[in-house]
Amino acid sequence: CATCACAATALGAFGAGSGRRDAVLLGAVLWGVWLVAGTELLGAANALTRPALIAWWGLPSLALPMWAIWRMRAESPSGRAARRPVRLDWPATAMTVSVLALLLALGVVATLTPPNNWDAQSYHLSRQVFWMQQNSVENYPTSSLRQIAMPTLTEFAGLHLMVITGSDRLHNLVQWCALVLTMCAVSLITRRFGGTTTAQLLSALWVATVPMAF
Repeated sequence: CATCACAATALGAFGAGSGRRDAVLLGAVLWGVWLVAGTELLGAANALTRPALIAWWGLPSLALPMWAIWRMRAESPSGRAARRPVRLDWPATAMTVSVLALLLALGVVATLTPPNNWDAQSYHLSRQVFWMQQNSVENYPTSSLRQIAMPTLTEFAGLHLMVITGSDRLHNLVQWCALVLTMCAVSLITRRFGGTTTAQLLSALWVATVPMAF
């Protein structure tokens, strides 16, 4: 999460015309590329260890904020577009409060509750433990085909968290971050189709109330 925020900050500094949500989504793409690259490169060398992963994530966490600060200082004040805060009417304010309250509640649940659903126990976490044991993401003998055939991006993120923290306690934050990114993307799509600020907030609220999010 911290690295994704650093990437969003740096990418936001690249283009003064891009909004915060655009920068968050661009940062998430960069974060995903860095995640996959680190997993594959370190895994190929059987080096998916805690020191290696801390070094891998420490590099962008230090470099990207410094690069963003340099870009903002190098940019002339006259070249920046002045942004005025949007004044929300009462429906938009109510939806903003609702969205933030839902995200806060879900964030607390995600932080305090490790994965305990059936598919997490049967293959999501199992494959991560096997990868930890062999320090790579190579295939391994298993009677569950899902452990070696299902998509791996979420498991890559969980693997890094488990190796660095030594626990699966924070694994649900991966899905929570995905929910926030989905809300940003849906609200931007609404804006692209000419939706007002209230319509964008309503679309984000609809995403936050999808039962699967809970």
